[in-house]
Formats: sequence, C-alpha cells, structure tokens
Amino acid sequence: MAEENRLIVGMDLSNDCIQASYLIDGMKEPESVILGFASQTYHIRTEGYKKKGENKWAFGDTGKKYFEDGEYLKIDNIMEKVAEGEPVEIDGEQYMPADLLECLFRFVLRESVRVTDIEKVSKVAVCVDRFGKKLLDSICSVLERMSFEKEDILLLNRTESFVYYALSAGEELYKRGVGLCDFDGTKLNYSYMNYANLENKTIVMVDTQKAKVTASGEKAVDAELAGIAARLMNNMAMSSVYLTGDGFETYEHLDEFVKAACNRKRAFIGQNLYAKGAAWGAFEYFYGGNFKNRVLACEDRILADFDIDIVEREKPKIYRAVRVGTNWYMAGRKLRFIVNDAKEITIHVKPIEKKPDQDIVISLDEFPKRPDRMTKLMMEIDFSSASQCRLSLKDMGFGDFYKSTDKIVYRDIKL
Repeated sequence: MAEENRLIVGMDLSNDCIQASYLIDGMKEPESVILGFASQTYHIRTEGYKKKGENKWAFGDTGKKYFEDGEYLKIDNIMEKVAEGEPVEIDGEQYMPADLLECLFRFVLRESVRVTDIEKVSKVAVCVDRFGKKLLDSICSVLERMSFEKEDILLLNRTESFVYYALSAGEELYKRGVGLCDFDGTKLNYSYMNYANLENKTIVMVDTQKAKVTASGEKAVDAELAGIAARLMNNMAMSSVYLTGDGFETYEHLDEFVKAACNRKRAFIGQNLYAKGAAWGAFEYFYGGNFKNRVLACEDRILADFDIDIVEREKPKIYRAVRVGTNWYMAGRKLRFIVNDAKEITIHVKPIEKKPDQDIVISLDEFPKRPDRMTKLMMEIDFSSASQCRLSLKDMGFGDFYKSTDKIVYRDIKL
C-alpha cells in the first residue's frame, strides 16, 4: 500500500449478527474486531439498546448489561425492520430503520478505529447474505449519511467475500480448487471455487448447492452431514476446504463429517471468513490490481462487457462502460456525451458465456435537431440483477443555449 495509515473495514451483515475486520498498511491479512468485550466475541447480534429518555445507544455486551440493569430499552431484529422500512416507535419517539442501522454501523466502525488507533476509516465494504436492491440502497444511503462518498463504499455478497478470502490465502491453498461449507445448524451451503483460462483472462467460477439437515442430536446430525458432504463434494480434489457457520459451534464433534469433507485437504474453521473476505475485496477493488486479469463469474456478477462506440479528439474509440465480472449493484453508471453528427448510439454487449453478442442501437432521431456538438446526453446504466439492465438516454440540452427537453429513451437488456 502506498499511503500510510489507510484503514479498510470489512463488515459481514446478516439478519442476526454483524462482525467486522480491518486491514491497514503493512498487514499481511485482515484482523477481526472484538465487538463484545465481556465475552471477547467477534460478532454481536443485530439488536440495539437505547437509553431511556436520551438518544444514547449501546450494542453487544455493554448494551445487554445496561438493559438488564433497567437503564436501556432493547430493540430486536434491526435488519428485519430495515427490510420492512416502516417507522419504529421507541421510548415515545419514532425512528426510521435506517437510523437504527446507522447507530449499529457507527458502533462497529468506532470500535474498528479504536483498536487500530487510526483517526478515520478510508474505505468500507459491507457483505450481505443475499442481494436485494432495497437493502443495498439502504446500506449505501446510511453510509453516505456517515460522510462516506460512494467512491469509498463496496457492497458485495458472501460468495464474493469467500472468493476474495480464498484467492488472498496463497496459490498453494486454491490451485486445485477450494471448498466452503457454511453450516447454520439446519442447512449446509456448499460452495466450490475453481478457475479456468479463457484467452488472456482467468475465469473464477463458484458453484453453490444447499442441503437441509433434518436430523436431531449430534451423532445423527454428524451422520447426515457426512452423507451430504460425500454427495456434494463427491471426493473432488481440492487444495483446501473452509468450515464456517454457527452450526460448527453448536455441534463440536462432527467427526464423520470432517472425515468426509476434509480428507486429504488443508482444512480451516472459523467464523470471520466473510468479514475478512470483505476487507480483502475492498483492498482489491479500491487499491489492488493483483487480480486484474481474473474475472469473478459467480452469483450477482455480470458476465458481459458493455462497450460504447465514441469519438475522442476526432478518433473513433471504444469506451468500456461495464467490465465483465463486475458485481451488478456496483456496475451502475451515469455517462455524459456531447453529440456530433452521429445519428445513433451503439452499445456492444459481449458475454463471456456461449451466448451471442448483442448490439443495442439507440436512434437519436427522437431528440431535438441541433447544430453539431450542441446537445449533451446523459446515459444511465441501471442493473436490477446480474441479467437484467435498463439503459436510459436523456436530453440534457446545452447550457443556456438550448434548454433540456427532458426527453428520455429507454432500452431493456436481458443477458
């Protein structure tokens, strides 16, 4: 890292819990942040505690103690309230769910600053279990209220965090593929990461499968998990396998499962994989380049390049508006063009999969006729998923010479 004291914080945010890790200059890998002082835990529940009669908030062990002493009120299920989006009445006052989430984020980031003794967080990454535009918009809005610029924020899913974590661990731990077993006590999510070379790029692929665990009792759960592992992992060669999730803390002696899942592989168990992966992902996204020739072809990643024909300094060029392997929420763009004598704008959509290229042609005939270079257009590229995109082209006029007509043309793209 070039700058000194650059602090990156990665957070793993689920419906039930939140945890964080940090990465600063000179560190070989991220460190977890202790969020529960009494229990020395790295994750706390997504619930808050408000002091009666005052706008003071506490979280984790401290908040729980204040609540038990009768000084504070307890607010359960913050993330469920964020999803609902309705005001919440607390102590006779109404709070928006985003206010609760902001208090939680401020606590986590404050603890990150405290343990690192660095004045402020430079970049922040938030990892969530499942992408949804409403949730991601809420997280982004809260962070912007906390004085983070959009350019300082990365939002990613747990699969992406797993990939960044695995790739940052060293080639000897991923060169033959990597497995991830995430067990919450009732279901096992199994992901397998491997890669293949395509032209001058390395395509990193992740296949995820899920299985319910219906048995009860440690011995029966162990036997069922062992059978699931044998079926899903199918004796595949791997360099390493990671185990994470509360289920591995609930059941401490899953010997048959471990034998089936981890035989002849390097095995690691821990509960901080996603938070550390988020920090690694933020470093790579903002400052890296270590993986510049690698394309992440996993859930929520766009599997196509979006290229636009432009003219710059009288020379025709291709402008890459969206790069293949970009997470769809982070891929949104607003681009401004000054139009010469062009009669149309062409966007070339080039999938890396075995799908035909698409040329999206937008005629400019619907916009007002003006002299060359006297019309400014704004193109917005807005994704609602990795396979659905809406392009809009809006007339912006040209300063005081020509007022905007607010004319907008839309095109929908399905990958």
